[in-house]
Amino acid sequence: MEPLLLFFLMMGNKRMKKRKKKVLVILSIIILVWGSFFTTDYIRAFNYQSPIFAVPLLHHRDGGSRQYFGIGYKVIWYVYWGQCDDEVIFFIHDKAYRVDIGTWFMPFER
Repeated sequence: MEPLLLFFLMMGNKRMKKRKKKVLVILSIIILVWGSFFTTDYIRAFNYQSPIFAVPLLHHRDGGSRQYFGIGYKVIWYVYWGQCDDEVIFFIHDKAYRVDIGTWFMPFER
């Protein structure tokens, strides 16, 4: 009876290894896809383009500031009229813009 129990324990161990491998592969794919989403939106935001994978949910009535929400991150475009400080990244049609990227909990700060 002991060899039969040992056989079933070994079969269960092989199944657990296969299951762990599947879980690791799936998690790796999810992390890779998320990283490509974040990197694409990051590069586009700092090249004066709106993000692709983040959804625009909030538009502020201060001249066009917008908040885009992605999976686990947020992109904020601030619009400045008139006086500009050192943090301004680019100008489009006499408006000064600044971009911030962070977590969903990042506050909207002027």
